[in-house]
Amino acid sequence: MDTFEKCNMNIKLVQCVPYSIVVHAMVKAGKLDEAFQMVELMRSHNLPTDTVLHTDLIKGCIDKGDVERAWNHYMAMGMVYGVPHDEVTLTVMIDACAIKGQAEKAMMLFRRLEEQMMAEPSEATFNSIIKAFSKRKGSSPQSIRNGRSNGSARLQA
Repeated sequence: MDTFEKCNMNIKLVQCVPYSIVVHAMVKAGKLDEAFQMVELMRSHNLPTDTVLHTDLIKGCIDKGDVERAWNHYMAMGMVYGVPHDEVTLTVMIDACAIKGQAEKAMMLFRRLEEQMMAEPSEATFNSIIKAFSKRKGSSPQSIRNGRSNGSARLQA
């Protein structure tokens, strides 16, 4: 019997929270395949998943160096699971862009974040976008300018 089956048997209450805790523990332990299996189990039982759970999975993928899997799950959040992205999710994905030196993709995510939010992005988000541009080949952090437009912070490449 594998970890997945044991967890399924040990969780008596069919609720989102106990499953989410198990998924989080699996991600922390580096057991991503099992964590993804647990999310599919939740889905098969029509249990809701949330943005925090999916962002945790994405971050786990990035920490393991599997940026492609992180992108695939990021896309699946809305299309498959019906879960919205939040600022933390987008910031994690901007960090993934920085790892891959994909400043333009990071900027696309940043702009999506700005469009969705009513408040200014956090310092962590700004740091992530700056990191993405600083790792872009053939450019420097000077390629980013801070500006203000319509009362919200804007970055321009």
